[in-house]
Amino acid sequence: MSDNFKIIAVGDAGVNSTSDVQYPLLFKIRDRNDKQRVGKFPKTEYTIVVASPAGLFSSMYLPALIEQLKSQGENVFFISIMPFLSESEERSKRASQVINKLSKTVDKIFVIENENFAQRHLNERLEVLLGSVNRNISELINNLKSHMKSLEGFKNLGFAYSEGSKFEDLDTNLVFSRKKDEVEGIVGVIESPTRSDATKISKYFGIDMLEFKESKSLKITAFTVHESNPYIQWYPSELYTHTQLFQP
Repeated sequence: MSDNFKIIAVGDAGVNSTSDVQYPLLFKIRDRNDKQRVGKFPKTEYTIVVASPAGLFSSMYLPALIEQLKSQGENVFFISIMPFLSESEERSKRASQVINKLSKTVDKIFVIENENFAQRHLNERLEVLLGSVNRNISELINNLKSHMKSLEGFKNLGFAYSEGSKFEDLDTNLVFSRKKDEVEGIVGVIESPTRSDATKISKYFGIDMLEFKESKSLKITAFTVHESNPYIQWYPSELYTHTQLFQP
């Protein structure tokens, strides 16, 4: 599928969040002065659009862009980066209006709630927080490139991500792009030293494992399902403890 999709990053939020993504068909549209316009992109079966619907430029550009992509018969995945609560009421209102409109058109929509990341980084500087958000979105995109077919049939999706050197780090650092209590199912990639550890992590967090990657550190990169049939039998994490899972 490597030649069958492209990525279009729109506005400052979209461009900044794809800074770690390495892909030949990655187009960055920061403002109206960029040369690439609607209709100038190569046609592919899938397109990932990354943007914040709160931005002035993005809110004006996104509807026309997505309309053009859909008119070409493309499957559009929209990663919507929502504003922090500390931002203006005007931006929050604009984001809600745009996302409601676009959700009727795109094939799949991922809602990235910046505020959820902020709650995990209360004592960090803003640049550290934004760097974390951007790295997480890059991970989401990289996994989408490999697992698009696995998400067919589901429209409203989210994202869960965590990494660390030990299991407790995963629990502490886990960030959901939507509220955890809204999740109906979760499927994703687990990285750990052994497949046995990955299986234990999968059961604890209720993740249906799409892929295991051998790694010295621990990492969860997962898609969450909302308002649709769950992927899996949900495993309540209360059934497990760290000691039960990882005793020698």
